[in-house]
Amino acid sequence: MFAGVLSVGKVIFTDDIPTACTNGRDVMYNKDFIDSLDNDELNFVVLHEALHKVYQHMHLWRKLWKENAQLANMAADYVVNLAIRDADPNYNLTKLPKNALYDAKYRGMTTKQIFDILKKEQEDGGESQE
Repeated sequence: MFAGVLSVGKVIFTDDIPTACTNGRDVMYNKDFIDSLDNDELNFVVLHEALHKVYQHMHLWRKLWKENAQLANMAADYVVNLAIRDADPNYNLTKLPKNALYDAKYRGMTTKQIFDILKKEQEDGGESQE
């Protein structure tokens, strides 16, 4: 199902990043990080980066990245990780890697909605006023 997305762009292994990332076209992986994953976690990470491309996170939410790249990345990660978990709820093909961002409270929200919540929490010193 993701063959088209997975075939777009380069796959680069680099020590310049701690885990994995995409610029919306190319995907970069840290070899040591990839080597630390089991097969199901690796499936998750590959799908995670592919979904960032599918959802065009780097393009559609460019303004958020310019405002606060860390919060934008976190918000986009929550969206992507929820989508993967919802697609594979019984862990048949994937497993959420350690330290991956996942919180069911964000289910059904857009990257912008999650960004706004994270920004408010940051402004409030980590305490959301929802």
